[in-house]
Amino acid sequence: MAEALSHLARLTLMLCLAYGPLIALMVLLNIRDRRQVTLLGVILHHFRGREFHGRVVIRVTCALFWPRSQATVRLLLCSRDEFWDILTRLSQNFGPRIRVLIDEPGENRYAATFTIEPTGRRRPCRHSWCPVAAG
Repeated sequence: MAEALSHLARLTLMLCLAYGPLIALMVLLNIRDRRQVTLLGVILHHFRGREFHGRVVIRVTCALFWPRSQATVRLLLCSRDEFWDILTRLSQNFGPRIRVLIDEPGENRYAATFTIEPTGRRRPCRHSWCPVAAG
């Protein structure tokens, strides 16, 4: 009986050493993917109208080992007034834990780019429909 328990303990230890890092990596990737989907959903909620159809490019990046996320939004064929209206609407809807950074204007005057970064881990959005506010 003691020999069977010893064999079982060795087998369990070998399985943990062999598959433990793989399982930990899969868990970290799953957490990162959930953060990406949540941030993308929050941003897409603000750009879902027909006025933005085909004019918005969103790139969401999340780090694997720390909870830093960033979304870069590029608006094509956007006037300055429309760009500032969008930024005003976003800053009113997001809470204080979201930082909106305006990137330097490039040579293309028909496109505007800005970056959205959550600065905290809880409640970056003030509204009940926001998937981050509910969690």
